[in-house]
Amino acid sequence: MLEVEEAVSNVARPRLFEPARIGSVLLPNRLIMAPMESNLANRDGTVSDTQMEYYRCRGAGGVGMVIVEYTCVESPIGIGGSPQLRLDDDRLIESHAKLVEAIHAGGAKACVQLFHAGRQTHPKFTDGLQPIAASPIPCPMYRKMPREMTLEDIERTARKFGEAAARAVAAGYDAVEIHGAHGYLLSNFLSRASNHRTDAFGGNLANRQRFPLMVVRAVREGAGEFPVVFRHTADEFVEDGIDIEEAKDSAVRIVEAGADAIHVTTGCHERLDRNVDPVWMPEGWRIPLAKAIRDRVDVPVIAVGVIRHAGIAEQALEDGSADFIALGRAILADPDWANKVRGGREKEIRPCTSCNWCIVQIGKGDSPIGCAENPRAGHETDPLPVEVGKGLRAVVVGAGPGGICAALTLNQAGFQVSLLELSTVVAPGLLASAAAPKKEKFLWYRDYLIHKLAGSSVNLKLGVQADAAAVAAVEPGRYQHFPPTNTGTKTGAPS
Repeated sequence: MLEVEEAVSNVARPRLFEPARIGSVLLPNRLIMAPMESNLANRDGTVSDTQMEYYRCRGAGGVGMVIVEYTCVESPIGIGGSPQLRLDDDRLIESHAKLVEAIHAGGAKACVQLFHAGRQTHPKFTDGLQPIAASPIPCPMYRKMPREMTLEDIERTARKFGEAAARAVAAGYDAVEIHGAHGYLLSNFLSRASNHRTDAFGGNLANRQRFPLMVVRAVREGAGEFPVVFRHTADEFVEDGIDIEEAKDSAVRIVEAGADAIHVTTGCHERLDRNVDPVWMPEGWRIPLAKAIRDRVDVPVIAVGVIRHAGIAEQALEDGSADFIALGRAILADPDWANKVRGGREKEIRPCTSCNWCIVQIGKGDSPIGCAENPRAGHETDPLPVEVGKGLRAVVVGAGPGGICAALTLNQAGFQVSLLELSTVVAPGLLASAAAPKKEKFLWYRDYLIHKLAGSSVNLKLGVQADAAAVAAVEPGRYQHFPPTNTGTKTGAPS
């Protein structure tokens, strides 16, 4: 133990990098990649080469565990999007085993999220089958009438979750997570807004908890001694029919049924602003909800949601709000977030600004995930240019985010790059966008770009009209001209 304590004390943000347990598994640190839909799977539910590399990069990025995105336990009726991973057939085990190997190669533990869409799906995803739900109440987004589940449906679906958990263990996963949040099938039962049943699975809270608890027990049996995590909706609002008091009670019952950790989140299709987090949502706003659950259960609690800076994450651990920190879009924007924090290089982290371009991409359907700030997200198998520009010059016009990234990429490839900008400041569009109330996150990205330019050999020229004469006059060499200090620009990302 002394060796572990000494090792942790020598890194930045020591609480984040303490080894810690979820059930029987020891994670190398308290950082977790949150599950995020990627649309990178193959059509048959197996892991594609691109998806393999996507997760390989994030497993090597320094987090203690990667939670693989929502994976269907019963297709086609439980499919929530296209294409989507599945674990509802033994033939899929081999594909997942390769994914686990890729994640383990980077030093991270591997967990898979088991999922059933319930009513939050569309017949185009379910091969024309009518969606199933607690009650015949349409999802506000898809507006397709679901069929009320029979007792046979309930028993079959719980069994499917358990069988998928057993396959996850066979594939080598270190843990499984049950998706019990965001309005999908299990939280559909927990919610009094969407569960109007009059039998033993509806009405009072104990009845509404009955089916989710059946699933937890089935997964517990299927997973054996391996950890079971439950992703749980815990909101102070009631639009999704689950308020914080009910969420706390459900968390206790879920742990009693066999869960080893609770992963606290919010939101559903009725309240996407509580789910996908618009730019104006404050950093770390769900952390108090995680603490409310942690105060009631005796297993680890995972906090998630707009946690972008290591100081926020470290404080949540330090003050007892959570035991683990899950990072979603932060890891999409910068897979090496954890490694950079551990190495004391927080200014080098490409920050997620909650612009939601990634949500737009996957929302198109059959479109792979992407990131407005990280062009390699979802394209990890694309080759990187190496020294192709050695001895050559390049001119980039416009020092907006795209121009700066182009200049930095060309510079990395060996070009001598000149970046010309008519304005007297870098990324003036980002500066204007950040001026609106509650949009200061855009300054984080601007500060990051300035920091990257400062560490490069890009020749930045401000106040230059990029006409033919200006471009022709560009000469190679190392020049750095940055905005004057009186522009109101911060010199680094906030910590």
